[in-house]
Amino acid sequence: MANQFFSSVAEETTPIRHFAGSLCQKNVVCVSKDTLVSEAAKLMRDHHIGDVVVVEERGGRSLPIGIVTDRDLTLEVLCETSDSGGIAVADVMVRSLAVAEEKDDMAQLIKIMKEQGVARLPIVDEAGELVGIVTARKLLQVLTQELTAVLSIAEKQQEREKELRH
Repeated sequence: MANQFFSSVAEETTPIRHFAGSLCQKNVVCVSKDTLVSEAAKLMRDHHIGDVVVVEERGGRSLPIGIVTDRDLTLEVLCETSDSGGIAVADVMVRSLAVAEEKDDMAQLIKIMKEQGVARLPIVDEAGELVGIVTARKLLQVLTQELTAVLSIAEKQQEREKELRH
């Protein structure tokens, strides 16, 4: 009986391996480095997002070269000047862009975010083309779901004990 139970649990259990390619938001709002920061801010507002990825088109591919966040706009533009009219995204974007590959797992994503001090991570394919973006918030959502599943073990254990003991 015990062996049957453990083998059925083993068959139902899947390893907790989430990869960037399946976690990332695929519809990324992108801009060129020549886009004005006022336009980038409007895009963020209109799409209810906190960042735009700056891409450069090379050989028909969109390669990420930077990122501009709502915080960048606040600290680099609004705090420094009263007129943002002629400021381009290239003037405020984060150039030392941290990226992850779509095959990277969640542990690697967390490691990169922690080491780089970022909450948004563009995801690229093997050729370096932008395929999506992962946020720390998305990782928290996935981890919360996994932890909730772990918490349900105690409930299942109690149900099983009741079945066996009564």
